[in-house]
Amino acid sequence: MKRCAAAYRFFSSAHDKKNYARSTNNSRRTASQQPKNWEKETVALIKLHQWNPGHKRKAQQCFHHWSLNKIPQQKQSRVSSSHNNNKKMLVDLWSRIQLEAKEQETPPAIYDFAVHAMARNGLHNEALEIWEEFRSKTFLYQQANNRHTPNSFHFSAILHSLARSKQPAKAEKLLLSMFDEPNRIVEPNVFCVTNVLDGWSRSGQGQKAQDSLDICINKYSLEPTIACYNAVLSAWSRDQAVDDAQEKATEFLGRIPVPKDAATWSSYLNACRRNPKDMERILWHAYQQGEPINVICFNVVLNAWVKKRQVQQAEDFLKRWIKLIKTDIDSLPRHLWPKLSTFNTLLDGLAKKGDTEKARHWLDEMQQMGVAPDHISYNSWIDSLAQAGKASEAQAEWETIYQNMDYRHNLYACTSVLSAWANYARQIENKEGIIETAFRFVDGMKEKGVQPTIVTYNSLLKVIAACEKPELAEKILIQMESGALVSSERADVVSYSCVIDAFAKAGDPEGAHEINKRLVASTSPNTVTFNSIIHAYSRSNDPAMAEKAESILQEMKSANVDCDLMTYCSVLTCWYQTKHPDKAARARLQLDSMMRNYPTLARKHHNSEELLRNAQTMVISACAYSRPDSKSSAQVLRIATKTYGEVQNPTHVTYATYILALHRLEQDPLKRENSIVEVFLRHCREGNQIEDLVVSRLKASTSAVLFKSLLASGTELQTRKKSP
Repeated sequence: MKRCAAAYRFFSSAHDKKNYARSTNNSRRTASQQPKNWEKETVALIKLHQWNPGHKRKAQQCFHHWSLNKIPQQKQSRVSSSHNNNKKMLVDLWSRIQLEAKEQETPPAIYDFAVHAMARNGLHNEALEIWEEFRSKTFLYQQANNRHTPNSFHFSAILHSLARSKQPAKAEKLLLSMFDEPNRIVEPNVFCVTNVLDGWSRSGQGQKAQDSLDICINKYSLEPTIACYNAVLSAWSRDQAVDDAQEKATEFLGRIPVPKDAATWSSYLNACRRNPKDMERILWHAYQQGEPINVICFNVVLNAWVKKRQVQQAEDFLKRWIKLIKTDIDSLPRHLWPKLSTFNTLLDGLAKKGDTEKARHWLDEMQQMGVAPDHISYNSWIDSLAQAGKASEAQAEWETIYQNMDYRHNLYACTSVLSAWANYARQIENKEGIIETAFRFVDGMKEKGVQPTIVTYNSLLKVIAACEKPELAEKILIQMESGALVSSERADVVSYSCVIDAFAKAGDPEGAHEINKRLVASTSPNTVTFNSIIHAYSRSNDPAMAEKAESILQEMKSANVDCDLMTYCSVLTCWYQTKHPDKAARARLQLDSMMRNYPTLARKHHNSEELLRNAQTMVISACAYSRPDSKSSAQVLRIATKTYGEVQNPTHVTYATYILALHRLEQDPLKRENSIVEVFLRHCREGNQIEDLVVSRLKASTSAVLFKSLLASGTELQTRKKSP
C-alpha cells in the first residue's frame, strides 16, 4: 500500500510540476518555495468582477497550490472552522471560474489541477463533477494536442479521496462502472483498485475488501500488485465485527501469488493481534525463514503485548530481541534493531502500570544502545512516577528537563505532574497542603513561560477531586466557564466530569447530579460523567440508591450516551448494597440487559471478562444478602444458581459468595450441604490455592466435622495438583 501511494505521489507530482512549468514563468520554483499567501490570492480571485487571461493563470496556480498542499484535518470541532473555510474557498473559486466560462473557455490545466485540489482536500463530490466535465471535453483537447487530458491519476485521486472519507462502497461502485463503460476514455489501473481496497481497509471491512479484489481479478482480469493484497490484509486486521479475523487473514495470506514484502507481514501480524503469543511465534518463524520483515513487524508484536496490559511479556519479547543482537551482532541487520518508537511503546506500558524502577532501567538501556530519548520517552518516565503517586519526584524531573522540551510537550509533562499529585492524594489520608502545592506548581509553570491550558486546569481539578473538595472544584469550574482562567477556551466535558467526581468522592451524589444537569445544558455529557454519578450513589447511604442509579441509566439512554460495562457494574453494586426486598430479581434484570449488549460493550474494555465476572458476582451477592421469606427464597436461590452457572473462570470471591447464598437460601439441609461441598471442591480443583475467604465461608456454613473433612480433602487435591 505504501509503495502504491508513493508511486502515485511521484507520478502525480511529476505530472503536475511539468504542467506548472508550462503555465507559469517561474518554472524553477518548486511548490515548497511558493509564496505562503495563496489563501489571500484565492479570496482576491473570488472577489474579481472581470477576469482576463492573467487571472486565469493565477487561478491555475492557486489550484496547483491546493493540489499539492492538503488542508490539515482537525479532530477537534472548536478548531475546524478554518478547515471548513478553506474548503469553501476552493468551491467558491471553482464557482467563480464557472461563471467566467460562459464568456471564456476554461483552460484544461485548470481542470487538471482543480480535480487534484478538490480530491486531495476531501471534496470528492466536487472533484467528480469537475472530472466528468473535463472528460466531456476530452476530444477537443486531444485534437488540440493538449497534454492536460483526463487520465487514470485524476480518477485515482477521486477514489483516494473517497477512501479517506471512508466511503468505500461509493468508490467501488464508481470503479466498477468505469470498468463496465464500453468506450471508456480512461482505463482504470491498479492504483485505482488499490485506493478502493484502501477504503474498505479504513472502514475495517475485510470480507468486502476481499470480495472487491476477487471481482477485479476474476471479472476484469486485473493483475494485482502486492499493495492490493496488503490492503486486504490491512482490512482484516481492522475488522472488529468478526471473531475469526486471524483465520481469514491466514487463509488469505496463503493465496498471495506475488512475493511478499514487509508491509504484508506487518498487516498480517496486526490481524493476529488478539493473540500476541501467536504473533510472536509467527514473527520469529518468518525471521528464520528469511522473509522480508522490518522493525515495524517487531514493534507490532511489542505493541500487542502492551495493549493487552501484559507488560512483562512485552519486556521478555524485547529482551529476546536485544539478546539476539548482543549474542550475534551480524545475525540481525542494523535496520532490524529496536528504534526509538520501540522503547517508547514499552515505556508507555510501564508508565500505565506505575513501574518506575523498570521505566528507569529501560530509559538507561535505550541510551546504552545508542538511541537518544525524546520528549515522549521523558514524558512516559514522568507518567510512571505519576501513576506511582511519586509527585515530588515527578515535579523535580520536570524542572530538570523542561528547558529541553518545546511548549506543547511541556504542557503534557505538566499535566503528568499534576496527575502525580492527584494519585498521591488518593493514596494518603492526610491530604493537607496538596492543593496548595498544586496551585504553586501551576504558578511556577507561568513563571517558566508555560501558559496553562484548559487541559492543565482539568488536571488541577483532578487534584482537588482527589482531596475531596467539591466546593473549591465548583468555584474553579465557574471561572473556567466564564473564560477567566483561559480566555480562548471554556470548560469542557472533562472539566465537568472532574467536578462530578469531586462531589462523588465527598459522598454527595445529589450535588454531582446538579453539576451533570449544568453539563447537559451547556455541552454533551459522556459515559464517564454518568458513571461518576452512579458510582457516587453506590458510595452513599441513600436507601433509594438503586432506584436513583437506574433513573440515571435511563437518562443516559435518553441523552443517547452509550453505556459501558462499568455503568452496569455500578448499578449492580447499588442493588447489592440496597435493602430493597426485590433486589435479587431487579439485579438479574440489569445483568440480562448487559448480556444482550455484551459483544458490543466488551470491545470498549481490555478487561471485559473481569468486569463481566464482577457483574455476575454482584448479582449472586444481591441474592445472598436478600431477606426473602421461606416462600420466595427458592426463587432467589434459582437466580443465584443460574448466575453462578454462567460464570466462566470464577474467582475465590465468586465461590465464597455463592456458598453464602446457599447457606442462607437453601431450605433443605441435605441439598444445602451437598451443594456447598460441590462448590468447595470445584474451588480446590480449579484454584491455585485454597483462599482464606472461601475457608471462612465454609466454616460458617458447615458443621465442624464436615469442615475438617472438606479442608483435608481440599488440601489433598491441591497437593496432587501441584505434584509433577
